[in-house]
Amino acid sequence: MTREKVTADRSNLATVVTLGSTIVGSIVGGLLLGLWLDSMTGTSPLLLLLGLLLGIAGAGAALVSGGRSSSNEGQSRD
Repeated sequence: MTREKVTADRSNLATVVTLGSTIVGSIVGGLLLGLWLDSMTGTSPLLLLLGLLLGIAGAGAALVSGGRSSSNEGQSRD
């Protein structure tokens, strides 16, 4: 393997790990925030579901953003 190939593989792996952790973090963060707010206000499960939806929306936004940046990066390498 050439040095450039190893560097490209590590860069791709770092992108996938970053994107995956962002998706998981936004969904789990939305769930935990909704659960905490429900316990404080007694509106169970309304804010939990709202937090889940916001977390999924954030994960989708991160996925679109990550896809755009990786496609732009791939075009600049060619």
